[in-house]
Amino acid sequence: MRHFDLYVICVSVTVVKVILYYSCVSIKLAIKLKVGLFAIIIGGVSLTLNSIILLSVLGPEAVLRSNFPALTAVSYINIADFIERLDTFILVLMIILGFIKISIFFFCAIIGAADLFQMKPSPMFIYLVGGVIFISSIMIAPSYQVHINEGLKVVPYLLHLPLLIGIPILLLLTVYIKQKLKPAVS
Repeated sequence: MRHFDLYVICVSVTVVKVILYYSCVSIKLAIKLKVGLFAIIIGGVSLTLNSIILLSVLGPEAVLRSNFPALTAVSYINIADFIERLDTFILVLMIILGFIKISIFFFCAIIGAADLFQMKPSPMFIYLVGGVIFISSIMIAPSYQVHINEGLKVVPYLLHLPLLIGIPILLLLTVYIKQKLKPAVS
């Protein structure tokens, strides 16, 4: 993983977690915090272990060069000349986990859009949001190479810097200015 990827993963997971917190209104806050903290710890430990294993098996150069280092690492598995070629297992696992991740992000997009427009998520609304996501994903990146190029060269400057650094700094400045003006008003 690149140096900025883990930060982006953590922020996107945090955004999903916040949206899921607000959608589960009936659950107590203490339970939400415990489950959320447990999920972040498990996610961080699994990402760390995955990175350590991939670096141990492939080395840092091969991990940086490979688009899918887990697929490359699993090609080295050979147990008694009987269990080998587990590439299909990893591909199926990547497809299933990708589907789960996309489903969670889609669910959060529906909840967030419904909350933003103050409406209930009806089937027509779900189809509309899904269609917008589908069409925009094809327009933004028609191939894997374009997707990687935009993800490494365009998105960090146009999306990550403003959303992950600019907006928090502006919010911090706003709170600081409000705190300074508050004693002067009273």
